[in-house]
Amino acid sequence: MVRAFRPGRAATIALALACHAPADAREDQLPDDTDIRWAEKRVEPQPWYPEGYYDVRVAAEAQARESLRSKDLLVDDCASGIGRCYDLRTPLPLRVNRDERDRTLVRYGNVALEISRLRQEMHRIGYPRSVYAEPLAAYERQLVEAAGAPAMPPPDFEITALRQLAKALDAGLAQRASRLPNVIAEDVPTPTDASEDPAAAATVSIVTVRASGPSADQYPTGKRLRGDDKIILKAGDTLVLLDKAGTRTLRGPGVFKAAAMAGEPRWAIAGMFSGNGTRRVRTGAVRGVPSGPVVLSTSPDGGEVLLISAFAFKLCAKKKLDIWDRFACKWNEVETGSGQFLSGRYVYQVRWPDGVVRKGTREILPDYDRDDSIAVTFKKAGS
Repeated sequence: MVRAFRPGRAATIALALACHAPADAREDQLPDDTDIRWAEKRVEPQPWYPEGYYDVRVAAEAQARESLRSKDLLVDDCASGIGRCYDLRTPLPLRVNRDERDRTLVRYGNVALEISRLRQEMHRIGYPRSVYAEPLAAYERQLVEAAGAPAMPPPDFEITALRQLAKALDAGLAQRASRLPNVIAEDVPTPTDASEDPAAAATVSIVTVRASGPSADQYPTGKRLRGDDKIILKAGDTLVLLDKAGTRTLRGPGVFKAAAMAGEPRWAIAGMFSGNGTRRVRTGAVRGVPSGPVVLSTSPDGGEVLLISAFAFKLCAKKKLDIWDRFACKWNEVETGSGQFLSGRYVYQVRWPDGVVRKGTREILPDYDRDDSIAVTFKKAGS
């Protein structure tokens, strides 16, 4: 039985999952190793990589590719009001579940995902590789060494290292007199109660989690809103916002203030070293858990359900193991009929007593507005 910790409704931004649809289970084609081959061309092994890390790094490069924010969301006006800035932090960090069965993935997966995200974002913005390759490698080495240490790093380790990276990147841009966006990694003060302080409420940063309806294009997933931003929704619009206090759903028609919920989201890379921590995020490389449990079933009954996170599946493919061998790739046998807290993309194989096997991928998307269970059925025939 797969188990995972269920956080409260007031989950922090580090547990947010960016998605465009309500709770659902979407079936996809069988995965192959195309994305791994793509990633191998972009990740160069380093002599200081610890054993097993290169494979995790390649798998992470492929995984991060599926979750990148659009280019127009990566750069924003600088807080100074002068120029454009790229913030190295993300409001929606990818995290590996501590309960993954591959211990190397647990130890280094978060670091590999973070490095992969940064590399791909900087490439997408247009920073020259000559500017970011060396500083990013130095930053990666810091994180890898910290992840491999027996003790947790100091609380300010991650943000300090990220600021050093930002400083190095900006120095490289300055030498080239580049007009590309400045690079920042700044702390944003968290007000104790923005609802009681209008000035603080105006600076509250809120993230769009999901939007549907006529105005959906105005609120793409991951878009940041200030607390004093006015939100105008039309009939049929639904908008899910997230800040430190949790999620809130707005439904049109109507005019709303984004800062109706107090608090500042955590622009966290904190929790990257979760292999030694206690917080758990279900599945490899996702941003959250559904509010209600997921109940798996097979049609007809009696099917044996095996699941593996998409990230772990990619790692297995990189190792050139038999990806469908339940033992070689450490698949999880999941009990049907009982609630599981699952979220994200999985690869599955279901076997019925007569020998029929179905394989594929299934993406389980959370619904932040419900606490009842979500049914996911694997069918022997049909879709």
